[in-house]
Amino acid sequence: VKLEVACEAKFAGHMTFAPRYLWPKKAYDGCSEPELFKTKEGREKLVEEL
Repeated sequence: VKLEVACEAKFAGHMTFAPRYLWPKKAYDGCSEPELFKTKEGREKLVEEL
């Protein structure tokens, strides 16, 4: 059986998920500081806050 026949391509196998505790804060910080997600220093700052 070929892979294309045996497997169906889809984005994800779940329809819902529980948001992580700090996601809303990180989203707010990302809007407040646009460079936060774009620079290495910004990403390191996000990791330090965990």
